[in-house]
Amino acid sequence: MNRHLLTIDGRDDKVKAVIRSSHASEFAIVEEGLECIARAFLAWETQQDRLPSRLDTVRVSLAIRSFNSIRIALTALISGYYQQAWTLVRSVMEDQLVAQDAEIHTPTLEALLTRKSKLGRGDLSLNKMAERISPQAKDKWDRDYGRLSTFAAHPRYESVLGILAMDPEGQYTLQLGGHYDEREAEFFLLFLIHDTLGQLKNIMKTIVQASPSVDYELALSCLSFLKKIEGFYDQINQMAEQENYKPEIPDLSPS
Repeated sequence: MNRHLLTIDGRDDKVKAVIRSSHASEFAIVEEGLECIARAFLAWETQQDRLPSRLDTVRVSLAIRSFNSIRIALTALISGYYQQAWTLVRSVMEDQLVAQDAEIHTPTLEALLTRKSKLGRGDLSLNKMAERISPQAKDKWDRDYGRLSTFAAHPRYESVLGILAMDPEGQYTLQLGGHYDEREAEFFLLFLIHDTLGQLKNIMKTIVQASPSVDYELALSCLSFLKKIEGFYDQINQMAEQENYKPEIPDLSPS
């Protein structure tokens, strides 16, 4: 491998060690949740049950997309790639919103299963879906999805700030590859516990409903891990209320 890539890999390895040791309890909760979901999915997969309805086909397909995205988001986080991790969480939010809307809006279901109409436009836009689900869903969508679009998914002033790293002298500089930011790592893990894993409760319900052969005791025992999330609620709310200070982008142009 090229020696320059090895240099970046070496940085990433150091970041992994720091994040793992500094946020061990949060990682344990996230990984326990993903393990539970994987057990349920694999039990369903082994039985090769026929999905009982077109809606169940959509539910399970989007649930699998969400699970895969969360796993890779965690992989990105561990190496200090926060924007890439947040962008995948944004994708999970889309999947779960569409899955919920497909339950109450037949055109959304049809658009997912056929090419008769196109998702993302007009009545099938994500904003319209959030409005149909509930006022609370719309408020949450506008707040969280908008933030992730600005700070992670799109090239914006805020997303450029997201790739700053602090050097040994305490100065912020642009850095290739991952880096450790205590606040970013902690907030991401808490968000994953509080929000994304909470959505996995719906995924579990989908699997059980769509596949009668999945052992109900297995599913219920997997859901018990959600009780552990309650202890993190106050912590994430406090972080969300704090001012998310970021420095000005440093002037890196030639003098």
